[in-house]
Amino acid sequence: MRSRTAIALLIVLAATSLAFGATTFEEGVLAFNRADFTGAVAKFEQAAKELPRESAVWAWLGTAYLRLGRLDDAINALNRAAELDPNAAEVHNNLGNAYLAKGDTGQAMACYKKALAVRPGYADAYYNLANACLARNDLEGAIAGYQAAIKAVSDNASAYHNLGVALQRKGDNAPAIAAYRQAVKLAPKDPLFALNLGMLARNMGKYDEALAMLTKATDLDPKNPTAWLHLGLSFFAKGRFAEAEGAFAKAVALKPDDYLAHYNLALSLAREGKTEAAMAEYQAALKIRPGDAGALTNLGCAYLAQNKVDLAIEQFRAAIASSGTFAMPRKNLAIAYAMQGKKDEALKEWEELVKITPQDPEVLQQLAHTYFQQNRLEEAKGIYQRVLAVAPNDLVALNNLGLICERQQDLAGAAARYQQALKVDPNYAPAHNNLGIVYERQGKVQEAIAEYRKALALQPDYAHARQNLDRLLAGRKSAPAPAKPAAS
Repeated sequence: MRSRTAIALLIVLAATSLAFGATTFEEGVLAFNRADFTGAVAKFEQAAKELPRESAVWAWLGTAYLRLGRLDDAINALNRAAELDPNAAEVHNNLGNAYLAKGDTGQAMACYKKALAVRPGYADAYYNLANACLARNDLEGAIAGYQAAIKAVSDNASAYHNLGVALQRKGDNAPAIAAYRQAVKLAPKDPLFALNLGMLARNMGKYDEALAMLTKATDLDPKNPTAWLHLGLSFFAKGRFAEAEGAFAKAVALKPDDYLAHYNLALSLAREGKTEAAMAEYQAALKIRPGDAGALTNLGCAYLAQNKVDLAIEQFRAAIASSGTFAMPRKNLAIAYAMQGKKDEALKEWEELVKITPQDPEVLQQLAHTYFQQNRLEEAKGIYQRVLAVAPNDLVALNNLGLICERQQDLAGAAARYQQALKVDPNYAPAHNNLGIVYERQGKVQEAIAEYRKALALQPDYAHARQNLDRLLAGRKSAPAPAKPAAS
């Protein structure tokens, strides 16, 4: 969040008390008002020598120091002003700003409270007190302060914006986005307000609003890499990968050492089929974060897409070494081993993955399928049952448990599993075909024909169901062709 303390300007002075040396002081005010703070300080320092007991001189001098970032000098001058005039609310407010800029939130809050004691309802003091609370992560205090500032001055765009920041940190996204929207409405040309509204909208899945606000933010501040990054993320979420690529490329150009910009640019390029360009961006990301498991995994996937399996395996192994608990590289390593025909190596990876993610249905499915392919039926059955414990309606697990029962000559058990699958999804063609095979083996020819026809009605190009139906209708006695497991 950009710091926006409200600095009070002290423009009401007692003319009679400043008659002597007024010219010097007035020259300081003129210099201050044209943002010549160095010149203002010189004039105010001279005026302070001439009028050492005039609170207003010290107040203006302290505020000029504050503008120059000379915080210790500002604190000394403003404390002197407060001693001379304890009822000057603006002085307490600006002194609080000086302490806040130094990171002393406790002293800052004490000053803002003094300002409010002197002038109840003082909007700037409420706003700045809320900023100090936010700096201390006192979210409830910050929210109350911003709301008080808004009650005092209803068109305070910064207060609405910072209220949104506090609410968002608290996790109250709905009121936060409402506050950001009001800030943008009041200050439509502020790029920060549009950026934060766009980022929160993206996080909430409001991608159209995110795109509108983030486009606005990049229009208002085209050199802000964060705005381009989040615009790219919003385009990517909408599946507009070419536009995402363009936004991420802008972010990379503005901030070449931004890992996320390179990484997401690579993802966009990969979605567009620009594999070589994507690989170059993953490699750029890895130069920024060597050993990053995500970039290594995706680089490996790019090699795998090019059928460079050995190079892919190298990347997956490096990703595993970098982050042993990250499941994705092991999944891809197992797939790569399977592509090479290294069934034992692939099995080992699936077994390791089950230890890491014991409730992941996909991993359990792959391990069970590997056991099934190796005819390790009891082990496959046990893992498929674990799949059903996590996902009771998993069609593939139900279907493949039926196939295992068939291989074990338990036709009744097989039929029960296929029927269970069809209760979950009556349109699941493999279960109709496989149930038909069981009926045929049980001598229930008409029931088998009915199931084959159902499978074909659902999937007219289902070759196994067509072969099985044609054979029965032709009256052939040959054994039915075995069914294949449904794709996981």
